Amino acid sequence: MKRIISLLLTLVLLTSLCACGTEPDPTTVPTTEAPASTLPESTVPETTVPETTLPPEASVPPAETQPTLPESLGAHFDNMDYTELQYWFYDFYRDYWMDYFPNFPLSDGPSPDSGEYLYWAFCMNLGNWEEGENYGKMSRTYVEETVQTYFGITPGDHRSHFKSWSYDESTELYTSYPESLKDQSYCLLHSIEYADGIYTVHATRYHWTYGYPTEEDNARLKAALFAGDFTELVEYAEITVSFRLDEETGEPTFCGYAEDSLLS
Repeated sequence: MKRIISLLLTLVLLTSLCACGTEPDPTTVPTTEAPASTLPESTVPETTVPETTLPPEASVPPAETQPTLPESLGAHFDNMDYTELQYWFYDFYRDYWMDYFPNFPLSDGPSPDSGEYLYWAFCMNLGNWEEGENYGKMSRTYVEETVQTYFGITPGDHRSHFKSWSYDESTELYTSYPESLKDQSYCLLHSIEYADGIYTVHATRYHWTYGYPTEEDNARLKAALFAGDFTELVEYAEITVSFRLDEETGEPTFCGYAEDSLLS
């Protein structure tokens, strides 16, 4: 009887184990799938880069053709391009007061008449004539030396000039009559040639027609000139100037100057 009861208990235990299944391996980590985002779709930020819309092709005019420079312009200019030469000549023209140059062709050379140079010589040393007892006065010696330096001649025929200068032979002094100096031109180089040590520049003189310009006006008009804006400028004359440059000092000796008026 006891043997039967023991067998029955064994059967019950085996049945119970089958019903519970196999116990999981404690070293196995269960895989848990990440839940889907619960944010509304509209709150998810865009990560797509928007496509760039290019403007339609514009018709761009070709750049202005610059003149071909000579193969050599001597030691002074060989490292300059066309635009740098234009800026150089703009200052060069004004520094040497070419608005007051006499007209003389290269073939003939400078005029020997001192009267042709008086206002130019006066402007070349303008700061020294503004005050004191020498106001508006120049000595014969100063005129001759200045003309000799920049034109290579010694002018003669010193005399008074009607409505411009009086000349006192006893003191050898020129005295200017009261008269305003004209404002300086704005000059733009077009071409430059170099042969036998002589530079020849072709350029256009422009004037401002709104009174006497201030320093601010000059700076603005210079910038406009080089930007091709001639709104406030009037073509005055086409000029041709020829000169040599001292190899050491760079100082010029002028060999010819001519201009053709563009005023109608």
